[in-house]
Amino acid sequence: MSRVALLALLALALTLTACAGAPTRIASVDPNESISFSVVLELPGEPRLDAELGSAPIGAAEFGRRYGLPLDAVRRVERRLEAAGIEVLDRYPQRTALEVRGRARDIESFFGFSFGLYEDAEGRRFRAPIGQPVVPLDLRSAVAGVASLSTRPVEIAGAVPAAGFKPRDLAKAYNVPAGALGRGQTIAVVSFASFDNADIRAFDRATGTKSGRIERIELAGGSDDLTSTLALEAALDLQTVRGLAPRAKILHYELPYTGKLDSFTRGMGIVMDTVVAHGRADVVSISYGICDRRLTRQGEELLPDADRLRAANAFKAAVAAGMSVFVATQDQGAYTCQRFDFNDHRLSTSWPGGDPNVVAVGGTRLSVENDGTYGEEAGWEDVLSTFGGGGGLNPRDPRPDWQRGPGELASSPGGKRQLPDVAAASDSDSGVFVVFRGKSTSVGGTSAATPFWAAVAALVGEAAGRERLGDVPYLNPILYDIGSTRPRSGAFHDVTRGGNRYHSAGPDWDFSTGLGSPNVAVLIREVLAYLRGTSAQG
Repeated sequence: MSRVALLALLALALTLTACAGAPTRIASVDPNESISFSVVLELPGEPRLDAELGSAPIGAAEFGRRYGLPLDAVRRVERRLEAAGIEVLDRYPQRTALEVRGRARDIESFFGFSFGLYEDAEGRRFRAPIGQPVVPLDLRSAVAGVASLSTRPVEIAGAVPAAGFKPRDLAKAYNVPAGALGRGQTIAVVSFASFDNADIRAFDRATGTKSGRIERIELAGGSDDLTSTLALEAALDLQTVRGLAPRAKILHYELPYTGKLDSFTRGMGIVMDTVVAHGRADVVSISYGICDRRLTRQGEELLPDADRLRAANAFKAAVAAGMSVFVATQDQGAYTCQRFDFNDHRLSTSWPGGDPNVVAVGGTRLSVENDGTYGEEAGWEDVLSTFGGGGGLNPRDPRPDWQRGPGELASSPGGKRQLPDVAAASDSDSGVFVVFRGKSTSVGGTSAATPFWAAVAALVGEAAGRERLGDVPYLNPILYDIGSTRPRSGAFHDVTRGGNRYHSAGPDWDFSTGLGSPNVAVLIREVLAYLRGTSAQG
């Protein structure tokens, strides 16, 4: 099949699977249905946290002591919930949230709303609140919101057919220095599926990778999914970081996924709070995301504020711990909500890729010279398939102080968080090699660029450790400091061609490729210079 025909088929498939029309409320929810959800706690020390974020790393318990509620206030919330018949399942030393479970009628009574049972145009049924939950008056100083109450169907990942770069190909194209292997670093890979060790062994044989055992960490029961596109995503992420940083320790955090909104938003909060509480990871890779819009085209709630806040506090705690979390900006270009509704042509970005406390990774099309060295790149956009690297204005979060520099950053309006921050090979012609279900395949998308950047961050951390410069803090402010220098250091390939189906790539930072893709050897040198407080020479 020709590439044009394949892309047309993919576009048709996306059209046929998109949601159309408003869901219909068909019944009330069974009052005895058991529902698990999250209670988001206030961070009374948030002003201080915002001022101190990115300074000396602190652990999860210290984060809770400095910025969270007093322990007696947390216990008071727990007692009130339990008295209402809502069981507290889990809590975190960061004091960011409580994981809870209760009967529908007890939840409705305590938070003053009702659940409805809905059916969408495809006949899929789901639960969602009718009206907004209301926190009891005596708890409003302690509880910021109630999250993960809706089971609306959402799609969070998918594979883009691609020609595959092996790790040595990416290392040569992006100038990874010899001997950079990620020693002493730990990368946490977040997945909503599991992986097959046989595929890992086959990948190692095919690529000449020599690495250690991947450690599985199962949350909320883990996952036994080894066959879906989510499992392909897990294979892609693990094999990419393993191939480029083979001496790094890899932790695979596995969660179940039901295909519902609450499964994703609650899972994202649980996994990030757990990663921070464990305190083992230097770098985190997340390839999943959903449309970051409060309302659908029909005016229904799509991504509630409380659901975003649940994970946002966890990302802040990760930054405070010195972790860099890399998140894909997804693959519908500047129209991320088209993944949910093909007819939604509003400019939109992804969540959590647009969170101010993650490194948002966009996409490029990479071309190499005959000897495998870097040739050129263009912003990834493919109109026939509706694919492209995500980018644009975050609709809700303000622009961080560190997000500054030349290019569109200097002139763009809105005062909102802008993305992507960086980019790398994602186009269907420049994806990466993967072994899945015993077969060699190739996968593109920003979900390939994201674990690549996570591996690069591990190489940076390895170099900092070797030079006895300590742990590398949250990378985004450092990347923007390097990217805004004049003359440019060469740490980033400045992508000036192509776009993302709306925004064009251009000189310096742009909404298609951010700061650009890495020249890894130069980037390592520049980050080390930043950490020393000097400018790199020659």
